[in-house]
Amino acid sequence: MVGIGEKTLVEVEGLTKRFKEKVAVENLTFSIREGEVFGLLGPNGAGKTTTIRMLLGLVQPSSGRVRIAGQTPGRGNGAVYQAIGWVPQTPSLDPLLTGREVLLLMAGLYGVADAPQAVEENLRRFGLEEAGDRLLLHYSGGMKKRLELAAGTLHRPRLLILDEPTAGLDVGTRHGLWELVRSLKSEGTTVLLTTHYLDEADALCDRVAILEGGRLLALASPAELKRRYGKPLLRLFWSHPGMREQARAALEVHPLGVSMAPVHAAGEWLQLPVDDPLEASRRLALLVQEGVLPPPEEVEVRPPSLDQVFARVTGKAFDPVTGVPLSLSWAEAQAPSPSERQADQGPSQKEGQKDPGPTPIPGEKRVETPADPGSPSSLQERVLEGVRFLRHTALFLRRWGWRLRRDLLNQAIAIGQPVLWFLLFGSLWQAAASPEWAEGGYLRYMTAGAAMMTVFNVALMGGLDVLVDRERGALERFLASPAHPMALVASRFLFVTAFGAVQALLVLAMAALFGVQFAAGVWAVFGVLFLAFLLGSAVSAASLALAFWVPYHGHFYTVTGLVSLPAVFL
Repeated sequence: MVGIGEKTLVEVEGLTKRFKEKVAVENLTFSIREGEVFGLLGPNGAGKTTTIRMLLGLVQPSSGRVRIAGQTPGRGNGAVYQAIGWVPQTPSLDPLLTGREVLLLMAGLYGVADAPQAVEENLRRFGLEEAGDRLLLHYSGGMKKRLELAAGTLHRPRLLILDEPTAGLDVGTRHGLWELVRSLKSEGTTVLLTTHYLDEADALCDRVAILEGGRLLALASPAELKRRYGKPLLRLFWSHPGMREQARAALEVHPLGVSMAPVHAAGEWLQLPVDDPLEASRRLALLVQEGVLPPPEEVEVRPPSLDQVFARVTGKAFDPVTGVPLSLSWAEAQAPSPSERQADQGPSQKEGQKDPGPTPIPGEKRVETPADPGSPSSLQERVLEGVRFLRHTALFLRRWGWRLRRDLLNQAIAIGQPVLWFLLFGSLWQAAASPEWAEGGYLRYMTAGAAMMTVFNVALMGGLDVLVDRERGALERFLASPAHPMALVASRFLFVTAFGAVQALLVLAMAALFGVQFAAGVWAVFGVLFLAFLLGSAVSAASLALAFWVPYHGHFYTVTGLVSLPAVFL
C-alpha cells in the first residue's frame, strides 16, 4: 500500500470566480499532497463544481492561480492532462457507443500503450467485461458510473477528480465505489473528491475542506475536525410521549455534562451533546435514582460526526440526499471562534516543515520564456502539435463511424428522400411534371437540385451531434483531456462533408437507374459532385458554428428550419 507523500501535487492560491454579480468561489487557497484523498464538502451551491471546473481549465478564474504537477491547466496544455483523470457528476459518455469503444477512444486520446489490453483490463477491473459490447443506452446508472471511472483511470493518472461520484446511486453501489476509491488510493493515486454526503467524506477522505457560499471555512482531517468541533451525543429513548416530554424538561434544568446544553428530539429519541460520556452516564443514573428523570428504555452514545462539524462551522445543515440546506436548532448552530477557523484555514504542512513544492510531469521540459518562432525547438513543437491534431482527428472520425452504424434511421431517411423524389417525378408524375422548357425531361432537370438539396440537408444538421456533445458534457470531457481542442470539430466537418458527397453520388446513381443521361457526360457528374462538396463544406462549417452559438438544440432546430425552407425553392 502506498502512503501519503510529502510533495504537493495540487496548489490552489487565492482562487476566485465571479459570474456578473454572483461570487461563486471566493479567495480559495489549499494544497493537496500526493497519495491523499482530499474532500471538498458542502451543500449544493457551495462552489464545489465551479472549483473543479477551474482546476480542469474549463473555466477561467477571475483571480488566483491553479498549479497541478507544476503546470497550469488550460487549452493547448495537453501534457498536464496526462496527469489528470476526471469523472464528472453527470454521465457524459456517448450513449451510441459500446463500453469497449468508449475506452478505446479514451485510450487513443491519452496515448495509452497497448490500448486493447489496457481496455480489457479496465473492463474486468470495474466489472464490465460482460457488458463491454453493449451500448451505453442499455447501461444502468451504476454501470455508467463504473464506466466513467474506468475511462477516468485508464491512463493511470496521478490525480483523479471525482465530482459527486455517488450522487443518485443506491447504497450498495455507493459502497462498491467507496472500495474502488480505497483501491486507487492504495495504488498511490491522489483523489480529489467533491461530495455532500458527510458519511462519504468521513469514510474516504484524509483531509476535508468545508465550503459554504464559495468560501473555505475549515480544512483538516475528519478526525481533527470532529475533535475540534464535535462532541459525543448521548441518546435516550422513551416510547411514551409523556415520559419523553417529562425527561426533556428535566434535562434542560439538570444538565448531564455540558452547561446549559440544549436537548432536542430526533424521532422518538432525545439527544444532547456531552463532554464526558462516562460522567454524563453517572449523572443520568443519579437523576433516575432521585426520581427526577423517568428511567430511559434505551441509552446509547454516538461519537462526534461531521454533521456536527458542518453545523458548527457553517451554522447550517443540509439534507444528505439532496444537498439542500436545512434549518438548524440552536444547539447545532454554534459558530466556532475566529481562532478556530484561522487554525483550520492555515497551511496544510506540519509546523516548521518546508513544502518541497510541486513535482513536475515526468519527461516534460518547462520553458520559462517563449521560444523564438524560427528556432528548431519551436518548429519541432509545431510539427508535434500537427501530428497530435491529425491523430486525434482520426480518432474522432472513427467515433463518427461507430455512431453511423447505430443511426440507421436517419441515414435511411437521408437516402430515401431523393429516392421518393425520383419515384414521384420519374414515374407517377412524369407526364404532368415535364414542362417544355425542361430539356431532356423534368427528371434530368431536377437531378442536380436533388443532389444539392440532399447535401444541404445532411450538412445543415452536421453540427447537431457536436451540440448534443456540448449539452451532455462530452465536449468538456474531451477539452479536459489531451485531445487537441480543434480535433473534434475538424473530424465532424470532414465526416459530414464526405458523407454529403457520398449522398450526392448516390442521387446521381439513382438518376442513372431512372434513365437520366447528362449531355456533358462524366464531366457533368464531376461538376455536380464538386459543387456538392463546396456546398457541403460551407453549410457544414456554418452548422458547426451554430452548434457553439445557440444555447440548446431546440434553438438549433428553429434556425436550421428557417434556413432550409426557402432553400427548397432555390
